Amino acid sequence: MKKIVLFLITLSLVESICSHTLEGHNELASVDRELIAMAEKDQAARKDHNFTEVLRVDKANSNRLKEIIKQYGWPDSKRFSTGASQGAWLILQHASHDRALQREGLELMKHIKGEGVHPGHIAYLEDRVSLFENGVQVYGTQGHCEGSEFVLSPVKNEKDINFRRENAKLPPIKVYIEVASKKLCN
Repeated sequence: MKKIVLFLITLSLVESICSHTLEGHNELASVDRELIAMAEKDQAARKDHNFTEVLRVDKANSNRLKEIIKQYGWPDSKRFSTGASQGAWLILQHASHDRALQREGLELMKHIKGEGVHPGHIAYLEDRVSLFENGVQVYGTQGHCEGSEFVLSPVKNEKDINFRRENAKLPPIKVYIEVASKKLCN
């Protein structure tokens, strides 16, 4: 009789753990889809070139991202899909109206070990934050168009830029400028 009771208690515990795990998985899957949808809204607003709509979407997205970070930490690609993790990064990149959120997100991303965050995402965000705080960037990801040419914003220690870019899994600066000029400045 004791063995049957012990077996039933064990079975009940296993069932409870499995149910809880499934609920957690369904919850993460829902947040995953939400992050992807938020990133799609981000890009759609930018395609329309409606500045008012871009700001509205950026603020709504960043407010929701804050909630997600508070509850789950940074949406890394170990727990979320690559699309959701990239979406979270894109939303954070465009949260220029909330520099504290960008700084917090950057620090969270830097502390994730292994393959959970693409080093290029960290580089892009670090450049955004650094340009705002110090007036210079580290990886040469930020710039603007002058006619049909992409021109970099100021870069710290330019002679070592390709070494830093390689470590961040980014293409050499010359290639980046050529591609950015074709994609952004035409």
